[in-house]
Amino acid sequence: MSVCDIKHKDRILEAIDQLRSRKARPDSHRICNYLMRRFGINAIDAKLDLQKCVDKDIVLRVEYKGSTSYRNAAKKFSHLRRDRENLPDTNKPNRKFVALLTNAIAELIVHEPDYLEVGVPGPELIRNILSKDNVRYTKKYISILLEKEVESGGLVKMENGNYLVGPSPTKTEFSRESVTESYVITKPPRDEQGTQMVYKKKEASRKVDKFRLKKNKNGEWYFHGS
Repeated sequence: MSVCDIKHKDRILEAIDQLRSRKARPDSHRICNYLMRRFGINAIDAKLDLQKCVDKDIVLRVEYKGSTSYRNAAKKFSHLRRDRENLPDTNKPNRKFVALLTNAIAELIVHEPDYLEVGVPGPELIRNILSKDNVRYTKKYISILLEKEVESGGLVKMENGNYLVGPSPTKTEFSRESVTESYVITKPPRDEQGTQMVYKKKEASRKVDKFRLKKNKNGEWYFHGS
């Protein structure tokens, strides 16, 4: 039996699409009623052709909570293809995210230089990035991208779960010296308000091999090659 042998195929598909557009479940009873009212097709012929459509994968039979309904297979598969196309491809380079990530790591290290030794905690990175862009990114999506950066060598995930910039040649390396190149960081004695980080501009600069941590006119941190 070929598709051409299904006499009422197009009308069955129309019935299913119309019922779904009306938010009505396209079950066998409703499909048959539609075909009878609209085209004068009796229930026996309608059910026979509906089954033929199912057998040929033109129509999908869906079981849900004890009820059976039908879907237009062509439209269902088109939705699935479109959904896959709309999913973010985390395998492709994401320059926007890499820029946000680099800036986030730089900011967090400036505020807590010990992160150069123990790594930057993931939750801190995620919060920093979301504070910059919570439209394009979500907590879960950022977590996925962080793991992708680890796989590509852009980040190193330490045993404690924290992150450091990896050895990938496409990534910027930095060290504690690079942070203190532009700023001397001191911690005053603790008071009732807790420790406050104080930043003083260094009077004399010295040459280092790594990259300097600088702030651009937009107030964003970045690494500048020496």
